[in-house]
Amino acid sequence: MVSLDELLSLRLGMLVAFPECRTDERAIAHPRERLAGFLAGAEAVDVLRTGDRARAAVVFGAPISGMLGMPTRPGGVLCVPEDREAQEWAAEKLVEARDRLDSSFVTILSSSLPQVLASVEGRGFRVQALLLHGNPQVAFDRLGGDRELGARECRLRDDHGLEASRLRTAEQIERLVELRRAFFTSNPQVSPINTAWSIDEELQSQIDAFVRRTLQNGAREDAATQFVVSRSEEVVGGFGVVQYEDSPLWGRCAGVEVFLTPAVQGRGLGVLLYLVLLRRMLELGVRTFHGTTANPAVVHLSRKMGRSLRGWKVVRGHYDER
Repeated sequence: MVSLDELLSLRLGMLVAFPECRTDERAIAHPRERLAGFLAGAEAVDVLRTGDRARAAVVFGAPISGMLGMPTRPGGVLCVPEDREAQEWAAEKLVEARDRLDSSFVTILSSSLPQVLASVEGRGFRVQALLLHGNPQVAFDRLGGDRELGARECRLRDDHGLEASRLRTAEQIERLVELRRAFFTSNPQVSPINTAWSIDEELQSQIDAFVRRTLQNGAREDAATQFVVSRSEEVVGGFGVVQYEDSPLWGRCAGVEVFLTPAVQGRGLGVLLYLVLLRRMLELGVRTFHGTTANPAVVHLSRKMGRSLRGWKVVRGHYDER
C-alpha cells in the first residue's frame, strides 16, 4: 500500500516541470487534499518501490459522477519524471488493467511522463485531448498586442463586415447554444464529451442548459467575459473567458472557448478573438490561461502564443472508435 506522503512527494516532483506553479504552503495543501480524497476512494493501487522510496504509483479510482452526471472512472499515474524504468512500469500497469476498464476511464498524464504515453498509446488507450497552459501577457505580445488587435478589427469590419462585441441579449445566447450544438455534432473528435458516450436527446438538452447558464453568467454587466461575432446583426460565432478562478497552484487562471460557423472560418478571426480574450484576461488579473483541446487549429495558434504542453487526457479505446 502507498501512503499519502509518498503520493504527494511524487506529485510535487512532477510539478517541478512547470515553473509557473506555486510552491508555497497553500499550494502544497491543494494536491495533498485532492490526493487524499482520490486515495480514500481508490479501488486499486499499484506502487513501485526501491527500498523505502516510492518511484511510481498507479491509482484506479472508483466510478464517480462526472460532467453532466456522466459516469467517469478516474485514474492517476504518478512517477519520478527522469526515471525511465519507473515510467515503463507504470505504463505496463495500465495495459494490464485495460480489460477491466471501459470507456468511462480517463487519466491525465503529465507532460513530464512521455514514456508512459509512448508505451500505452495504441495498446487500448488513446489521447483524447491536449492540456495547454499559457501566460496571457506573453501570448498577447506574441500575437501583436493592441496594435494588431486594432488592425484586425478594422480589416474584418471593412473587408468582411464582421464585428466582435460583448454578448448582451437572450437572442444572442440562444443562437450561440445552437452554434455550439451544431459544431460538436459535426466535429465529435474535438468535443469535450467522451465520444464513446451516446448523446441522446435528453443528454443534449442537459448540455444545452449547461452552455446557456455559462453564457448567461458571462453576459452579466459585472462579468463581461462572453463575446459574440456578428455580421449585419446575424450571430456567426461566440467566444469567452471560462472557468475563471483563483487556483492555489496556478494563481488567478482561466480558460477560453471559441465557436465560429464554417462560413466565417479561415479569415483571420482566430487571432483577433484570442487578442480580445487575452486583453480581457489581463484586465481581470489572470496569471495563467489553460485549456483542453483536440482542435488542430487551436493547437497551431497555441504554439504561436507560446503556450506549453501540460499533459494529455488519455481515455480507454482506440483511435478508430472516435
